[in-house]
Amino acid sequence: MFEEELNMKNIMSLFRKDKPKIEFCSEIIGVDKFMPIIPAKELPLEWVKRATAHVKDQGLYDAHTSKAHITRCPGIISSRTQGWIVRLHQDIEIDATKDSIVWRSPINDQKYSNDILEPTVNTFPDYVLRQFMKNWPKNAHDQIVKINTPWHVKIPRGYKLLQTMPAFSDENRFLTITGIVEEEHGIVKLNFPMYWFDRGTTLLKQGTPLAQLMVIKQDNIEAEISCMENNPIFKEKMQGAWYNLRSTFTRNYNEIKRRWRKIDD
Repeated sequence: MFEEELNMKNIMSLFRKDKPKIEFCSEIIGVDKFMPIIPAKELPLEWVKRATAHVKDQGLYDAHTSKAHITRCPGIISSRTQGWIVRLHQDIEIDATKDSIVWRSPINDQKYSNDILEPTVNTFPDYVLRQFMKNWPKNAHDQIVKINTPWHVKIPRGYKLLQTMPAFSDENRFLTITGIVEEEHGIVKLNFPMYWFDRGTTLLKQGTPLAQLMVIKQDNIEAEISCMENNPIFKEKMQGAWYNLRSTFTRNYNEIKRRWRKIDD
């Protein structure tokens, strides 16, 4: 009996697929304990606290009709809670003038890691990017600031990693530049180039959110372009989705999702 159960478990294991896993590993011992990469949904945002307090004070309904409110926007909620947040592992002081950017930090990461890590901050002159762009962000410094973290990432096969500015963050001193990390490149170090807006001396405190990381499945998806007049099936589903979203005084997005599955089947 025991052998039959063991054989059955072995057979089942052949059909069981391991859940894809992304691995983050810090070059500096201890950072993984006191300043780990966290799920984006765990990042506290001051504006969200104020918006939530506003809802509690004012309510979401007026004569049984839903009020428009930022806390109810599914697009905003979904974007700011997807993936993970990389936070600054130590304090960095950045002094930006019109022509230069200099920085300092309590610990020399490069020396501490026996020259394995890069300097905590790099800056790139305007010929790296600025002089080629006509739509350079207003008030951004001509130089690019790049913060080098101790984090390395191993992405599961068949996926990519989108890195970008944390969605709807409280930050306005810099803007992390969007990029994609490829799984095929192997184990990759996480560094974040950014537009820098502040002038004078700015302290980025340990724990400052630097980037949001989101996993993208590498699928070859075809695009179909049409108009409603020539696509009656799309038009029918669109009208069903529109009515589903607006046919009640109060919106229950879990119910809306459930109904959409019926419409789209």
